[in-house]
Amino acid sequence: MRLVFALTMLLLFSACTTPPAVGPNTVQPMDQMDYSGLIRRHTVRTNQYSGFYQTFQADMTMLTTELQSASLRQRGHFLQWDPKQYQTEREKSLQEANAYSKFFVRFY
Repeated sequence: MRLVFALTMLLLFSACTTPPAVGPNTVQPMDQMDYSGLIRRHTVRTNQYSGFYQTFQADMTMLTTELQSASLRQRGHFLQWDPKQYQTEREKSLQEANAYSKFFVRFY
């Protein structure tokens, strides 16, 4: 009985470890460590405390063309874009970046 239970659990847990199906022509994302480092380099943080209590926290990330392109690669991989669709979205993003400066601001 224990053997059947153990085999059933092994079968169930092995089914949970399969990677998602990704098409061969999809956009490849940036390495997660490189992407996190890129965001960290473009982010400025500030914290204020009153004794032991945090009273204010703010983060601001400047969305440069480099960061927007990396973010677009991540989104393209998630949405399984083909290279043509990725290139179209990248051109739109670069045209918009030439006209406007973008920042992501978070307050707590």
